[in-house]
Amino acid sequence: MSTKSSSISTSIFKAYDVRGLYPSEVNEDAARQIGRGFVAYLQAKRIAVSRDMRVSSPAVAAAFIQGAREQGADVVDYGMLATDMMYFAVARDGHDGGAQITASHNPKQYNGIKLVRREAFPLSGEAGLGEIRDMIANGTLPVPAGRPGTLSTMDVIDGSIIWPNGWIGPEAVLRSSILGRNCHIGRNVTIDTPVQLGDKTAITDYSRL
Repeated sequence: MSTKSSSISTSIFKAYDVRGLYPSEVNEDAARQIGRGFVAYLQAKRIAVSRDMRVSSPAVAAAFIQGAREQGADVVDYGMLATDMMYFAVARDGHDGGAQITASHNPKQYNGIKLVRREAFPLSGEAGLGEIRDMIANGTLPVPAGRPGTLSTMDVIDGSIIWPNGWIGPEAVLRSSILGRNCHIGRNVTIDTPVQLGDKTAITDYSRL
């Protein structure tokens, strides 16, 4: 049995993520349906959700969480994180999957969703995203669960800094943590030109770290 879904543009489903203009393409309705489809595809019991600094991201994240909970999954909201920190949270905390609300390097008028399964393996157009897209487009999303999933919050920032200390040394952890935090802070205040954490041009004066 399925429930009829309202129409969303299938063009937002890219090779490795969901991405489009907000709110004409990626919006709260799309995010809610994708949240439902994500849980249905993975048959997930518990997932992680986090978001970037975009003005639209809290609303998109809330809608995705609503959809995931409607489909019966418990959701742990990690708040605002860098994408790699969400991946860490999925693996460390044993989630069935995770979603990062972000449009990566695209300017502020865009938003999107990166999706991963257990152990933070990414979904793609050939494995997961296509199935979710088709469930929504064809109106074949499973009926919502009889009881919605729970919602809780958790912090992963301290753990993502401490965990690597045992195998790469405290000095390297300190330097990479400061660099990552500075890049993310920069993303908070320069919404027009978000910076990828992996972009080494974001901070060039490493001598200050």
